[in-house]
Amino acid sequence: MFPSNQVPPEQLGQGLIGLVFGLGIYGVTLAQTFLYYRRFPDDAKGSKYLVFFLTVIDTFHTYLVCSIVWSTTVIGRIFEPTTLIPIPWSV
Repeated sequence: MFPSNQVPPEQLGQGLIGLVFGLGIYGVTLAQTFLYYRRFPDDAKGSKYLVFFLTVIDTFHTYLVCSIVWSTTVIGRIFEPTTLIPIPWSV
């Protein structure tokens, strides 16, 4: 049994697969946002602000996920590649 604040090396691939799918969905979200602003320029300001706010939140979430995967797969593996990796603060 592993401590609750560490990731076994065998489970790093699952995070990478999730990151790839998440980045694909994030790209679709950005394309939809772009098309929304292009096709509906006369929508209410409240709707436009809501779409902008949700895009900013999604961007921040994607940044945090990339940060988690980077620190567990790259930074955490540099010095001791066979040991458990501490879970980053951003989780």
